[in-house]
Amino acid sequence: MANRKRSIVLRCPVTAEERQLIEQKMALLTTRQIGAYHRKMAI
Repeated sequence: MANRKRSIVLRCPVTAEERQLIEQKMALLTTRQIGAYHRKMAI
């Protein structure tokens, strides 16, 4: 982990319904990795 570009980990608990909604929106952007999706939405 010493060579990681992103050393800070952010975690956020969600409900099953919220997870489903996130996955649906990820499919619209053709994003497969949830971390990449979160960065796209947050930054």
